[in-house]
Amino acid sequence: MVSDSGRFHLLEVGLTTPVESFIGWKLEGLARRGVRVSASATPSQGGEASLAGVEWIGAPRWDEAGVRFLVGLIRDLAGGTVRVALRSPSRLWATIRAACNPIRDVGGRSLLQLALRLRSYLPLALVRPDVVHFEWNMAAIHHLPMAEVWRCPTVVSCHGSDVNLRPHAADGEPYSRWLRESFERVSAAHCVSEAIAARAVELGMSPRRAWLIRSAVDPDFFRPADRRARTVRAADATALRVITVADFRWLKAHEHSVRAIACLTREGVAVTLEIVGTWDLGADSDRERVERAIARESVGERVSLIGAVSSAHVRERLQAADVLLHSSLTEGLPTAVLEAMACGLPVVVSDCGGVREAVRDGIDGFVVPVRGVSEAADALRRLHREPSLRATMGQAGRKRVEAHFSLAAQLESFITMYEAVLRGEVRSSMPPAVADAQLRVLSAGPLSWRQGFDDAMHAVRIVREAGIDCRQRILGDGPYLNALRFVRHQLELEPYVELRTERRVDWGRQLEWADVIVDASLADPPPDEVRASRTGGLELIRIQADPDALAQRLISIAAARGLVKPEARATASTAA
Repeated sequence: MVSDSGRFHLLEVGLTTPVESFIGWKLEGLARRGVRVSASATPSQGGEASLAGVEWIGAPRWDEAGVRFLVGLIRDLAGGTVRVALRSPSRLWATIRAACNPIRDVGGRSLLQLALRLRSYLPLALVRPDVVHFEWNMAAIHHLPMAEVWRCPTVVSCHGSDVNLRPHAADGEPYSRWLRESFERVSAAHCVSEAIAARAVELGMSPRRAWLIRSAVDPDFFRPADRRARTVRAADATALRVITVADFRWLKAHEHSVRAIACLTREGVAVTLEIVGTWDLGADSDRERVERAIARESVGERVSLIGAVSSAHVRERLQAADVLLHSSLTEGLPTAVLEAMACGLPVVVSDCGGVREAVRDGIDGFVVPVRGVSEAADALRRLHREPSLRATMGQAGRKRVEAHFSLAAQLESFITMYEAVLRGEVRSSMPPAVADAQLRVLSAGPLSWRQGFDDAMHAVRIVREAGIDCRQRILGDGPYLNALRFVRHQLELEPYVELRTERRVDWGRQLEWADVIVDASLADPPPDEVRASRTGGLELIRIQADPDALAQRLISIAAARGLVKPEARATASTAA
């Protein structure tokens, strides 16, 4: 369904209200540009859905318990089933099939799990979007089976912790499998930084369907204060006013910011710190640890904890500050840093994620090591001593945001991406450093000794030792799986070689992912799909029981693509 302006209908799935500021800016901006925007959101405590021009679709809450949960489950299932059945029986059956085929199969395919999925799918069954966007990877993992109901292109965003942090959690191994499958199902993947894109590629994202659309802010809204109108209490006139803007989560490392302020205070430097951000996060809140750090360091008179505030209030506090301190342990490309730069503040930021893609060390601020408390203190000390440097860096950061991180340009990039996937184009806006940074090897066949997969993995190990980021997928099933898993472990290739045993394989997507097909079979012929690989423009290498020869062929291919370090290139030339 196309909107009256001729634009498309965008459905955003998996949000929670109130939505994050950067998502709200995006949805309202697209609506102003004529896109019909619908959003499915779960209400949080006190959260309301109120964005101009956005149509809201309620989603069930997952934090209810006991009788309330059961009543809600029965009510939503009964009401939703009847409503969808009356309007479109075919969509009801398609939705039930989607609920029966999850990506994330937690607790097996139990009746309760089926009911929970169906409860969240039914409100979306009658929506007829032109394109669906999942802002979070977990939202895509949960809702992508509904793509068979919507029958339209799908897009997933990679903002940060879903690819930087979650794969290392307790359920990291199954999550990485779910993530990989979701990447293979979507029409496109959006990444907020090159650093996030590189990590997502390692986790299975196709660089040929990846779009780099960086975080952005509105520099007309986030702007420097009129310094002539700014009033400062006399007691604080010479103090360096430091601000941090981030939720009270452990990964934001507010304790490190407190410790940096404590370092300066012990030296007699006049400094204050405001920490602005949501702390009502339940078990995820790091507020108590931050308060303990403040007490331990005896800086209670220097550090103020400010709760969640509006974007306008954030702007006012940034305008009243001298420098932003951002001590995060992991990031995509932090919006708070761009907001501060747009307000003319120098920034002191930890070197994680895509921070260096926005902040030029020594120009817009200082980039310090992750957990680098003393380095952060050194940077703040220098900015305290040199007010002219603060002004110069603030002006440079403001110009950088205006030139490269404006909301208007970001919205146009999103529209370009959506229109490309609507046309069915397989495109990427990734720079070559990300899109072509790996040599991707595909092998397939029954998992038996006859296929020579262990020799192929040995060749991959040799290629990686030559300094080339070589990755391999082996598709198949059979009795040799445990042997191959051991070989992969012994060769220290577990992060780089996938052993895929799915029965349903989208060969088109696999050939799109790969750069070369390797057939190392010792007896059995390769599958028909591998023999037909030349139709996809891929080179097919057939080498039996000679890992060194196979490795040299792969190194030669990598050299032709410019992936080889000088020493590896010399090795390839000698072999040739």
